[in-house]
Amino acid sequence: MVRLSIKHFLAALVLILVLPISIEWRLLLWGESTTATIGLYDPKNDPNPFTVDREQTFAAIFYYQNQRYQANVGSSKDYVFGEPIEVLFLATNPNKNLVYTWGGIYHGWNVAFTGILLVFWLVGLLAFAQSGKQSAA
Repeated sequence: MVRLSIKHFLAALVLILVLPISIEWRLLLWGESTTATIGLYDPKNDPNPFTVDREQTFAAIFYYQNQRYQANVGSSKDYVFGEPIEVLFLATNPNKNLVYTWGGIYHGWNVAFTGILLVFWLVGLLAFAQSGKQSAA
């Protein structure tokens, strides 16, 4: 059986942890930046039907071409009402946006998907390590 080297393990781990950044690659490369203001979250204006944080009270409110948009800020307790914050959005679809912070990139489904993938990676690694020990005996 082929053993997994620490280099290969770390390379796969880095790829998994970079996944949320790669999911938002269009925004990070071609998104327009604007300064939004922390305001009240309006669930009627949320284009994402799969919002993870249903208890959200704040959102990053910004305007583009005289239209109001909101970006998910994740945990509302990290922000103060009226605080300015940077938002990236696609000019072709301003509803596709994110708060340009570490928590803005690693939030919601991006984190859930990355966590699930990481668990499967570790379970697979442990399973193959165990089967390698049994076959060597």
